[in-house]
Amino acid sequence: MKLAPLPGKLPGKFKSILAALAAPLRGGKFGGKFDSRGAIEMVAASSASANDSHAVEREATECDLDAACADLADDELRVVAHLARRLLEGQRRYGRLSLATDRRTWRRERAEEIADLLMYSAFEALKGDT
Repeated sequence: MKLAPLPGKLPGKFKSILAALAAPLRGGKFGGKFDSRGAIEMVAASSASANDSHAVEREATECDLDAACADLADDELRVVAHLARRLLEGQRRYGRLSLATDRRTWRRERAEEIADLLMYSAFEALKGDT
């Protein structure tokens, strides 16, 4: 599995995660190495379970998100937090998102949301909401 490149500076709490990903993990189930772009490539042995693989990938994703957020300006970080809250609201309403199993057509979903945005904007303009 190929993970996103990690920046040169990582917050302290994730240094141990990075070290674990870059070196073979306990039990020899996974090995990690850096490619030419600085991304970590994880190699799963045949004995590794899907749960182990998911946990390693999730930790790396959380590390990548934390590192990216550390470099954001205050307003940019507020945008990320707002989007995360929207994802959580969607999770409460519709359940957890799984791109692998979700049958929605994202192009159609996007078109419907854009149409809603246009309608809300027109309603606001006609009503004079501030």
